[in-house]
Amino acid sequence: MFLTEQALELIGSDDGTVFANERDNAVDGLEGAMRQISKLCAFDPAVRPHDLRRTMGTTITGRGHGREALDRILNHRKKSVTDVYDRHDYALADQKIMEDVGAHIMRLVEGKDNVIAAKFPKAQSE
Repeated sequence: MFLTEQALELIGSDDGTVFANERDNAVDGLEGAMRQISKLCAFDPAVRPHDLRRTMGTTITGRGHGREALDRILNHRKKSVTDVYDRHDYALADQKIMEDVGAHIMRLVEGKDNVIAAKFPKAQSE
């Protein structure tokens, strides 16, 4: 799976560990770690790992990349007759999608865009 420059910078790890504990080891049980984060941030209800997948999927389709792209990137396997004939791996297409989503997230983080405008782009121009 492709990781954007921003993601690699945030990870800051040579071994690819995304979520590390205080000993710099991979977190065993992401749900517990996210529960702690939710408590610290006073999220109610608590954020769960599946919420990250749901948000990513919604962002992919919301940015116009379609459900086929969402299924590939979230690793949803579908069996169909077209799978027999279409042997393309879509790695470059998926990389471009991840770069687009990463740039979108960075615009939100940097305050160059806002969630309302990102969710309802036509409302911004009216």
